[in-house]
Amino acid sequence: YTSPMKRMTSLVFALCLLAAGCRQPATSQSDTRAAGGPEFEKLTDEFTRGVLALSPVTATQAGYHEHNGMKLDEAIDDFSAAGLDSQRRFYKDVQSRLASLNASSLDREQQADLQILRNNVGVSLLELDTIQSYHHNPTVYVELVGNALFAPLVLNYAAPDVRFQHIIKRLEKIPALVDQAKTNLVDAPEVWNRVAREENQGNIDLIDQTLRKAAPDALKTSYDAAAGPALTALKDLNTFLA
Repeated sequence: YTSPMKRMTSLVFALCLLAAGCRQPATSQSDTRAAGGPEFEKLTDEFTRGVLALSPVTATQAGYHEHNGMKLDEAIDDFSAAGLDSQRRFYKDVQSRLASLNASSLDREQQADLQILRNNVGVSLLELDTIQSYHHNPTVYVELVGNALFAPLVLNYAAPDVRFQHIIKRLEKIPALVDQAKTNLVDAPEVWNRVAREENQGNIDLIDQTLRKAAPDALKTSYDAAAGPALTALKDLNTFLA
């Protein structure tokens, strides 16, 4: 599956922070004061992990597998009204906490990070409240499905049978995601609509052929039980888009 991912800027920033291991808090009392205390470091870490938790599919790709007891590899991004509201509350809370920080107490690198954080939170809220791609771009949903299933297939973060169990769990969630897509989408440029249908056919082939053949013998029954409703939902999505 080669479809490109579309990600919010804040998510890209979070991935960069995670890859860098995040900034480490200062160790001495004087250094801590010079760095503005642990509050900024704590907020940066919470932002990084929180953004990834809101996008479990990307979290798997980033190597972040569990958040506050939630197994992210078994989950899929939530585009329900409640899920979108949860994202909105998260970003507004971060925005409020960033506004309360005393920038002058931070070193120059932290001040740069602070501005990047503020910008990324603003972009995320702009997407949620104004641009709203989830209302107008069906590729948001079909690319999410492809990445949700393909990443556990090819990334060696656990034993193959464990990763296939994650695939099965995500397959079980596809009908609900398709319902969310059909509820949310109100219009789309025809080029996005056409590309979404083509990519979605790729998802159908991925489930019905590639993953079915690769399923471990011990999990084939469970796989088939999850794949059936998922395939029905995805075919229905193409009919809806047409």
